[in-house]
Amino acid sequence: MIQLAEYERVLAELATKYPQVKYQRILELITIHTEIVPTLQFAKPVCKERDDDMFLGTALSGGAPYIVSGDKLLLDVNGFRGLRIVQPKAFLLEL
Repeated sequence: MIQLAEYERVLAELATKYPQVKYQRILELITIHTEIVPTLQFAKPVCKERDDDMFLGTALSGGAPYIVSGDKLLLDVNGFRGLRIVQPKAFLLEL
């Protein structure tokens, strides 16, 4: 559940910038629709920020086609093992 703690941290940070957005509701939606899967471990770091590898490993393990993130270092590895990493706005446009 390390990823959930990271979502909570980022959403709390965003709430200070954009108080009109209901981040608690976003966190609730994430929690309700979460499927717990094991995280793949990589022999060598993939992302420049090693902690971001857990998001790649979890998405790949769960068969997710996307990671939605505004994290530049995570966006830099878009396409890793076929995984699409897109910013929230781009994801919404694709829906």
